[in-house]
Parts: sequence; C-alpha cells; structure tokens
Amino acid sequence: MGIKLTDGLTVNSQAQGDDRFSFPTVKAALEDGWTATIAGIPVAIGRLSMGRRYEGLAVWIQEENKQYRFIGGITNDHFIPDVGGSGGGVLTEALTATVSAFGIKAGETFSPGTDTADVLKQMLSPAQAPAISAFACTPPFGLYEVGETLSTFRLSATVVKKTNPIALAEMVNASTGTVLLSDDTIPSGGELTYIDSEGMSSGLRTYRVDSEDSKGLKTSHAGSIEFVYPALVGSVASPSPAAANLLVLQHLVMKKASFTHAYTQEGQYMGAAFPASWGVPIAIRDQNGFDISRNFNLLPIQIAVLFGAHSEQYNVLVYRNQSTATVTFDF
Repeated sequence: MGIKLTDGLTVNSQAQGDDRFSFPTVKAALEDGWTATIAGIPVAIGRLSMGRRYEGLAVWIQEENKQYRFIGGITNDHFIPDVGGSGGGVLTEALTATVSAFGIKAGETFSPGTDTADVLKQMLSPAQAPAISAFACTPPFGLYEVGETLSTFRLSATVVKKTNPIALAEMVNASTGTVLLSDDTIPSGGELTYIDSEGMSSGLRTYRVDSEDSKGLKTSHAGSIEFVYPALVGSVASPSPAAANLLVLQHLVMKKASFTHAYTQEGQYMGAAFPASWGVPIAIRDQNGFDISRNFNLLPIQIAVLFGAHSEQYNVLVYRNQSTATVTFDF
C-alpha cells in the first residue's frame, strides 16, 4: 500500500502489480531538493538517485498519466515515456525492419526510445520528399536551330515543403556540374531565380533544381536547351538544288523522327533534306499510304549547309517529277 502525501506524491512499495515509483512530474522524479508537505511539515523527498536507478526501471508520472522508463542508460536523458502509460509509449529496444513495407525500408532501424506513434505514422503516412514546381526557363526549355544565338537564360522554380523543413535548394548547370545558386534559408519553401549570362548557339545544356529536406529526402527536376540541325522540306525549282536553295525551305527544328508535309506548289519538285546523321527514310508514303520511295532521287553527294558559323552535311531527296502531294517521311 502506498503512502499518500498531502501534495499528491505517492511513494509506492508496489504499484499496479510491479515495483514502480510514482511522482507527480518528471522534474520531481529527477531533480534534487524536491519536498513534500506531511502534516504541515516540509519533508525532503529523495529523487531517483543513481544508486536507485537501473536500466528498465519503470516510474509512473501522475501529471501525464504515463509510465516512464530508463531506456539505454540511467542518466536523465534516458528517462523517456514507455508503453506502460495510457498516453502512448516508446520502443524499449532497437527494432530493425526485415522487409520493405508501408513506407519503411528493409534495414531501417528504430532506436530505443522512439515513440511508437512515430513508427505507426511512418507506416501509415510515409514522409514525402520536397516538391519542385514551375521549373521554367526564358527562353523556354526545348530545341533550337543550330546557329541561333541565345544570350541569357532566366531560370525560376518553386520549392515546396512537404513533410520536413527544406534544408537546401540549389540551381545547377548539370552539363558542367556548376552550382549556380544555393539557398539554405527557405525551410518552409519558396522561390528560386537565377540569370545565366553564358550564351550559346550550339550543343546541349541541362539545368537542374535540387531540393533536400532536413531528413535527407531529395527531389530534382531538370530541363534542357538543345541545338539541332533542322530537317529542310518544301518545293524546289530544280531536281538538283544547291545549298542556298535548301536553306529557303521550311526548317523543322526536331530530332530524327517521322513527319508529314503537304506539298502544294504546282510546277515544282517535292524536296527534302536531312542531316546526314539521320540517314535516309525507311519509307516515304503518300496520302493514301502507298510507298513512293522509289520515285525520290537521292542526290549522289551530300551537301554542306551552313547555319551561322556551323556547317552540317545533308542528304537530299527530290521527287523525279514536278508534283504535289501530302507525303510522310518515316524514320
């Protein structure tokens, strides 16, 4: 039977079937100099001295209606809530996941003292990595014709906090590995902007936004500016056009892919020129789906076409007769 003190402290020789002690607060259990009043007389109450502690010792804290234990040691910082209290509990020993499930990866270990509610939350509501939205560039990410000069690139993105505060956000030239902008001052998320004044007229450049939260969860988004040699397509006056005649045709700024073109000019030859790296079409079909490849002549030599300061070899195809049609070039 416990001794009931006037201010609420009860020292139990045995409580709820074990040898737990009971204190009104955690401070009362751990600190020196705490007293109770018995019959109007202040009485010094011994704390849980080091000599009275042992790992696993259970203590009832009345204010929280919760049991505490010494877990992983017997100093004050090891005095943590235990599963014995109605207010929740903690793991009393390390727990390692053996399989990946419910957002927890195999091998992940929860240390003694981890709140069981946190484990359950991680299972049912796994932490989400930061999000990156509206990553944009002016001029826009995409394909451009070799020889066109782009002088500056204005980058912008929004970093969105999900589960944990944002620890770091960066804008990177991924093609060179150069960090253009680094910001560790937006824990709640925010806007990133950067102007890159290194112009270009050929090649490929990829920009990336990286975001990492306080728990190490990461997200990245990327966008690229790429210069390509275009396909040249349209009607020509000669069955053997020169490079200058090709440059006035429609420029299709695209990578190697099938496409369709409508030839409408009477008294002209249907022509098309492709970067040599494309090869030649595997089929050329008219609007009825018939393969008319044999009616196109492949010029016997490749033609060097100049785009600004850049030159590229082109394969040139011209229809044998003056004609109009809607033609699909299959690659």
